[in-house]
Amino acid sequence: MNLTQAEAARRAGTKLAERRWRQLEEGKERAPDKTLAHMAAVVGVSPEDLIAVDRLEAAETLRRILALRIAEEPPPAAAPIDFPEGVKGDPFFEWIWRFDGVPEAERQMAIHGVRLFRNPPGSSAGYSQSDRRRA
Repeated sequence: MNLTQAEAARRAGTKLAERRWRQLEEGKERAPDKTLAHMAAVVGVSPEDLIAVDRLEAAETLRRILALRIAEEPPPAAAPIDFPEGVKGDPFFEWIWRFDGVPEAERQMAIHGVRLFRNPPGSSAGYSQSDRRRA
């Protein structure tokens, strides 16, 4: 991360002046746990890094800071799904199709099974000839 001390101090969100940031960074005095946690959050230091240098309280404070950041982030927008013909418009088929970890062939088999359940062979209601050819 390529930040000036002034920008880093501003991003820390505490009333930390650039001069104070510099003094703490240079080790002229020991940073209080809360201040160190805010500084660590700005520069990407992990709680484990703080634990490794025996700053347990600062690590715990940093965990809380990071958890609050995650809680405040909006969830990522779901990418639009391009449903194949015969899936789009049927909520249950669309639900099956959204299983990313399942291979496409298995999703197609599951949808085919639902089609057979909904419209057993010999029944013509809601089951097209093209669907029968795929079976």
